[in-house]
Amino acid sequence: LILSPYGTSLFINNTEKKVRELISKYANFLDIPETEEKEILRKHVKNRKELFLKLSPTEAAKYSAEVNGLYHIYKKFGGFLNNKKDEHILLATDTWLGKESANIIREWLENQGFNNVYLWNDIGGLRTDSLENFHCAISELIKRLHEVLPGYKEKKFYILFNLTGGFKSIQGILQTLAQFYADEAVYVFETSKEKGATIMMSYKPKTSEEGEVCTVEDYNSETHFMYHIVKPEEFEKSGNVKEIIVDHDCSCLLYTSPSPRDLSTSR
Repeated sequence: LILSPYGTSLFINNTEKKVRELISKYANFLDIPETEEKEILRKHVKNRKELFLKLSPTEAAKYSAEVNGLYHIYKKFGGFLNNKKDEHILLATDTWLGKESANIIREWLENQGFNNVYLWNDIGGLRTDSLENFHCAISELIKRLHEVLPGYKEKKFYILFNLTGGFKSIQGILQTLAQFYADEAVYVFETSKEKGATIMMSYKPKTSEEGEVCTVEDYNSETHFMYHIVKPEEFEKSGNVKEIIVDHDCSCLLYTSPSPRDLSTSR
């Protein structure tokens, strides 16, 4: 089972500046007003879909960062053709652009022979326009992972998180959650020194001294998973993450900001 977060790289890569700016402008819109700008985006999405669905894995990797991750993962495991029994979960935002992108990727994967491709684009608020909504969306995501992935474990599936691409706000959180739910997490990026060269970083969850994989504590709640995003003003006021967690009676996932891709500004 491969879980991959999907952003809008499919629409951004190899695209003119004007269209890229529109994609950035409307990234968090659940729907886009019927204007000339939406017509430009609609035409771009249509053209990109027609192009992308015809591409081989090697060619598709040049357009989608997420598919680039899959391409290198499958190079490691014997190629796309030898792994058609794999199942895929596509995690996407509930935005117009996010849904359009993930739907195209799902159709492309099905064209490659994968029959079990599941689209998770119904987690409301998995966007960056509202911290409160994003907070609730992450809680819902954790709950869903906790409900779904253990069943795959019981069936002896190898669970892999493909963290190449996706939307920035979810990257660090999935890196943390991979420690609890994945057998392996993979991140692929290009080197700056050699054109076309790539590095595939892979890490596996930590285990206890007895060799058992650490798991998320079960809070015995059907609706609430303890989770809290530390707001800047909270940290500035206290300076003590432990105190913040105790005050909110919840656990805290710490992750790099603004992006794990940019080590110069991440913290």
